Amino acid sequence: MIAMYVSEVRPLASFTRGDVSIPNPVSEAPAPHETIELTHENVALPPHVEGEALLRLSDTVSEKTLLEYQKKYRFQVLEEIAAPAAIKTSFPGKLLHVRFDSGRTGESTLTGLSQEEGVQYAEPNLIFQLDDPSLPFALTASPIESVPSRAHIPNDLDSRLWGMHNTGQTGGAPGVDINAPEAWSVETGNPNGPILAVIDTGIDYTHPDLAANIWTNPGEIPGNGIDDDGNGFVDDVHGYDFANNDGDPMDDNKHGTHCAGTIAGEGNNGQGVVGVSWRGKIMPIKFLTGGGSGSLADAVKAIFYATQMGARITSNSWGGGGFNQSLRDALAASPALNIFAAGNSGQNSDVTPGYPAAYDLPNIVSVAAVGPNGELAGFSNYGARSVDLGAPGVDIYSTVPGAGFASLRGTSMACPHVSGAAYLTVSRYPNATNDQIKGRLLGGAAPLPSLQGKVLTGGMLNVSNALENDVVPPSAPGDFKVDSAGAGFLTLTWKAPGDDADFGSALRYELRMADHPIAEGTAGEGEVSWQQATPVSAPIPESPGSQQTTRVLVEPGPSGKTYHFALRALDNVGNSSPLASASGTTLPGKIVFQDDGEGETVQWTLQEPWGRQEVPGHGKVWTDSPKGNYPSKADISMTSVPIGLSGIQDPMLSFYDSYVIGLPGPFGFKDSDVGKLEVSGDGGSTWNGLETVSGKADWQQHSFDLKEYEGKTIQVRYRLTSDQSLTYDGWKIDNILVAGTPTSD
Repeated sequence: MIAMYVSEVRPLASFTRGDVSIPNPVSEAPAPHETIELTHENVALPPHVEGEALLRLSDTVSEKTLLEYQKKYRFQVLEEIAAPAAIKTSFPGKLLHVRFDSGRTGESTLTGLSQEEGVQYAEPNLIFQLDDPSLPFALTASPIESVPSRAHIPNDLDSRLWGMHNTGQTGGAPGVDINAPEAWSVETGNPNGPILAVIDTGIDYTHPDLAANIWTNPGEIPGNGIDDDGNGFVDDVHGYDFANNDGDPMDDNKHGTHCAGTIAGEGNNGQGVVGVSWRGKIMPIKFLTGGGSGSLADAVKAIFYATQMGARITSNSWGGGGFNQSLRDALAASPALNIFAAGNSGQNSDVTPGYPAAYDLPNIVSVAAVGPNGELAGFSNYGARSVDLGAPGVDIYSTVPGAGFASLRGTSMACPHVSGAAYLTVSRYPNATNDQIKGRLLGGAAPLPSLQGKVLTGGMLNVSNALENDVVPPSAPGDFKVDSAGAGFLTLTWKAPGDDADFGSALRYELRMADHPIAEGTAGEGEVSWQQATPVSAPIPESPGSQQTTRVLVEPGPSGKTYHFALRALDNVGNSSPLASASGTTLPGKIVFQDDGEGETVQWTLQEPWGRQEVPGHGKVWTDSPKGNYPSKADISMTSVPIGLSGIQDPMLSFYDSYVIGLPGPFGFKDSDVGKLEVSGDGGSTWNGLETVSGKADWQQHSFDLKEYEGKTIQVRYRLTSDQSLTYDGWKIDNILVAGTPTSD
């Protein structure tokens, strides 16, 4: 659910931050430049702050050029959203928050801007909105459950906190919880530990169950109206409010305070509730208003503030607005581990991504909601690839403003359980990397039937497992070898190692390949390093001693080629096994079809505008857009002549491609344009899909197994379909070949 929110915009003649000054064309006229006619009649943009956009420029754009763009597209620069110095190298250029003079954000305007020299993208200032399912809300005092005060059982473990410790006391299934008491016997949180930023509606930092765990800026003097620490923010004593542009991140909703209580409600203080971490340093960052809405510009500023002030973890129980590049870039540059609620649309995020949780970034953890009986909540988003694990998110009791407590539900409530677990993990292992923390959280997830095939881990957060003191790495995969090879493939086999040496199952494999031997450490002469080798997909580890196999496809050729492989296993805390190495040589191949785009003979039936195009570094290639962007409302194909596969076994298709098709931006939504690779074995009566592509990719090689068509005659088809909105540079294809291992006859 997305709600419109329009914030007040104050006109600025110039915005200055640090040593950067971005001018507006108020008194100084730019060089003469064409002025374009702004139009808005194309595809509707997602909900956004009307008239506003975010514009990312490369460092090569001069002040003069920017002034020319402002004149041409008629916009004012409201501010530069400056990346903190710590991440400037990973977020280069300038991100500008702009407003169009017309007061309208037009699709064609953004398209034109994004195609200008030095403009990386232009996208509307989208709106994010809380969308948690409603639940009766009341400000109530919390009756304290009488529990013996032991090291791992605090005296404020309220009986309603089933997510922490479930004995069936609320009617749920005993044991469906995060194993908090077991974790608390190991770690209860470091009050002087790292900073955890709660990016939300703010926090009631005076709440009696939170006040002791709220971060205080040591460089700021309260209430003096001065930026004492010189960080660019006045009186940010406990954080910052980007929704209202002031230093008071007080919660005027309830959402952020509720999340904070689950993360780090003070433990064993004889009142209220206990958080996953009894102690902590919670930094309130407010970008959502009291109504639960906030803008993309403020979200990016919130992430940058968390980075600038040293947050180690961020907790993010918000989303909506579709894909946008500036938020993804800010998160990609963030040094923190960013925990996100998966969303409450009840949909498969693998098919319909719910952003920001669905960004495919290594420093994001996406969390689904689980109920007290172990069920995946009906409102929760899920996805076997895009959602990582589940956590309690139904009838969650926690703090609310005004010294109160209440129950809420949503993936917003599941997310802070994982955030608190991440804080406990960093408290216990302060030198752990993001990958190691994430590995502990995901690798320690307890299997849950309702989550099998629904989330990546198939399980629910188990914070006790995440804190496991595991220093024993998995053993190396055993008897790793190339078992067989053809002209276009090599089959690898090995025996699965254990987690702790030879006991338990490892979490995952990492497999890489290269033209030279792969060194475990520094590469010597004739070797490549692990980092230089090419990653290859591998199966999930099975029980120790199990025989495992995978087939690696490679480009066939008229002579055999030797490939080198290295395989290692990792456990749930990031411990890595020694490398296991293998090598093998492909067999000489028989090529039955080949087209590099250069020959005079055309081996394709082409639907306009398919044709050839000269591409620097690649010569002539086949493309759906030889003279510009591909057309809208198109269904156009390039279909091969019949290709006979007799005389070869294990046939395969190989080619190189690059594409810009149906980009998820610059407007925060994804076009439905797609490229489809299809094959027919019955003369074109039916077509089977091998791959669907969209988005943007540079030149890469692909191989596809055609074994099911062995001995048949096939046709290959490259097909592009587009909707009625934006069009792009399209699909470029080169070095297409079909080959296999010659049969003995």
